[in-house]
Amino acid sequence: IGENTDYGNKAMCADTRLPVAGTACCDKNGQNPIHICVFKGDRVSYSTSEERCAAYGGTTCAWSTVPINGGCGTDTAYNQGSYSEDSSPGLRFLWSSQPCSMSVQISPDGNVAIIHKAGTINVKERVAIDTGTYFGVLWGGDGSYPTVSSSNCGSCEVHESTCVCPAIAVTSAVFDGSQGMPTMNELVSQLHIGAPDPNSFDGTYSLCTAPMCLNNADYNVFSTTAVSNDASIADAFDD
Repeated sequence: IGENTDYGNKAMCADTRLPVAGTACCDKNGQNPIHICVFKGDRVSYSTSEERCAAYGGTTCAWSTVPINGGCGTDTAYNQGSYSEDSSPGLRFLWSSQPCSMSVQISPDGNVAIIHKAGTINVKERVAIDTGTYFGVLWGGDGSYPTVSSSNCGSCEVHESTCVCPAIAVTSAVFDGSQGMPTMNELVSQLHIGAPDPNSFDGTYSLCTAPMCLNNADYNVFSTTAVSNDASIADAFDD
C-alpha cells in the first residue's frame, strides 16, 4: 500500500486479505491513476480494489502519485498543523500493485525489527532499515540466532552490527486434527497468542461436541462451524 500525500509518498507492505487501504485505479496502459470509493474513508481488501478497477474499466497499478480526492478522504491536512475534525489526516493509504517484500533486521542481542521493501518507493520509517521497532522473539532450537559478532549471518546480509534476513509471513493452522487432539503441553509450547473468551462473541463460536473433544478433559475446543462428530474434527481446527 502506498501513502498518497502532498508532501511525498511512502509505502509499506500490507495483508492483501484485509480492508486496510483505498482503491487507486489506472487506465489499461497503467497511466492516469485516480482514487475511487463508495464513501469517504472507504477501505477495502486488495481483491475488492481489483474488482472495482475492473468495473471502472481500468486496473490496479504501481502508481507514483494519485490526485487528491476529497470525496474519498485523501484530503490530507498535515500542513494545517491540526488534527481537528475539519483538518484530519484523511485516508492516506491506497493499494498499489508495486511488489512488496519483508525481511527482519536482527540486533546483536537477538531482537528483531520488521523491514519492508516496496519496489522503487521509499518505505515508512517504522518499517525501514535502521529505523524499525525492535521486539523480542522466541528463537527455536538451542536459542541461537544470526549474529555479526560470531560471523554467523549465514545467507543473510550484513548491515553494520546487524543481520538482515529475508522473511516470509505464513498463515496456517498449527494443529489440523489429523494426529488426534493435541495435548495440553503441545498447546502451551506451540501456541503463544492468547484469545478472549469465545462466549463474549454472542454465539459466533460453538463448543465442539465430537467424541474426540468430549473425551478430552484438559481443554475445550470452540469453532465457528458446529462440530459434532470425529469425521468433521478438522473443521474445528480450520476455524
